[in-house]
Amino acid sequence: MTWVLIIPLAIITALLVWRIGHLQRLVTHMRTELAGLTDAAVLQAPDAAALIGSPRPTLITIEILNPFELAMKENRFAGPAAAVAPDLLRQEVTRQALQRVREELVKQGVKAEVRVVRGA
Repeated sequence: MTWVLIIPLAIITALLVWRIGHLQRLVTHMRTELAGLTDAAVLQAPDAAALIGSPRPTLITIEILNPFELAMKENRFAGPAAAVAPDLLRQEVTRQALQRVREELVKQGVKAEVRVVRGA
């Protein structure tokens, strides 16, 4: 009874040993070929920036230097609001300026991405 199990096990083991040897020879062959290609131009990565270029975006920055004066022109309650919440007032002035710039660019037919980027 044990011979019935041992013979197939021995055959499967022999096949696996043969397959592992075959794979090891294949790996050795591939390593030899790869060693010959190490200096080949095929393995050198192309310079992507040279191929497609690296266009840098053109940016126009606007810094509002007098947000409180602008707010006072728009609303007479801006003075007391600036005393209580100056950061909130600056944000509102920036939001309104952003909206006006967008509207003017659209009127002129300019397709642009207009956004606020806060400095550090």
